[in-house]
Amino acid sequence: MMQEVYMSVSRKCARWFLGLILALVGSALPTSGQTPPNGVNTWSRIGSGVAVYSLAIDPKNPNTIYAGTNGGVSKSTDGGVTWNNTPSLGGDGTTAIVIDSVNPNIVYAAITFTNFCHHSFRRLFKSTDGGASWSNSVSPRINGCDKINSLVMDPRDPNTLYVANFDDFGDTAAPLVKSINGGDSWSAPSFNPPFTALAINPLDTKTLYAGTFDFVYFGYQGDDDRNGVLKSADGGVNWGTTGLIKTGVDALAIDPINPNTLYAATRGFYSEPKGIRGLFKSTDGGVSWFAFNNGLTHLIGTY
Repeated sequence: MMQEVYMSVSRKCARWFLGLILALVGSALPTSGQTPPNGVNTWSRIGSGVAVYSLAIDPKNPNTIYAGTNGGVSKSTDGGVTWNNTPSLGGDGTTAIVIDSVNPNIVYAAITFTNFCHHSFRRLFKSTDGGASWSNSVSPRINGCDKINSLVMDPRDPNTLYVANFDDFGDTAAPLVKSINGGDSWSAPSFNPPFTALAINPLDTKTLYAGTFDFVYFGYQGDDDRNGVLKSADGGVNWGTTGLIKTGVDALAIDPINPNTLYAATRGFYSEPKGIRGLFKSTDGGVSWFAFNNGLTHLIGTY
């Protein structure tokens, strides 16, 4: 039990570190004619009293923001100044939100519900009216006994969705499921290691990257030794290793302008050697990686 609690906390911390770095990178690039007030490190609180697990910004109207919280999905239409709750989806938290790039009224939200199972029940919901109402848009394949770890949408074809769907005690052994019809039906492209994170190349959407669990803990080392950051060039059918291996990966991000640049938040607690952890960057599509943890040593620590 203590191992599971530790993994949960460390995974949240790793995702927080990666999100903070990307936010700071974004804040360092002001829009035309704008100067960041008091420098790029100025922050102000825009909400309180809730735990936020995920965020999504309307691609056509950046003042519209969705926040996945421990209470469901909240929506702001004024850049985060005020928030309104959408109808409850149940569960204990909304772990992922994606917005249709063509029709932003179409929104998908993944929730967790901690009860009876090793981790949680998982559910994927869809809204076609900007969160005013939600429907359970999944087939039985993606309902089970473990949470949705990651949800990504093809930026060129928003009807194509990928879900990192590892279920160690539930109704499917498909770590990755894919829909090409907006969530009406799902298929498993192939059997793969259990995935924790997904990222898709916005310029070549057949190219995907995935992060894996820390395998020793889940008992997969020896059965399938592909771990770390994996890469697929055929829409998730086949996967191979990149230059970052033998570590757990909690979050992935890809540069939307130069998709050969990738970021990975890693956590190598159970893998061997145990020294592979921290934040890593690749500038060649995953062939090679280097750590960029300067100033984060006291946060990452050693074990």
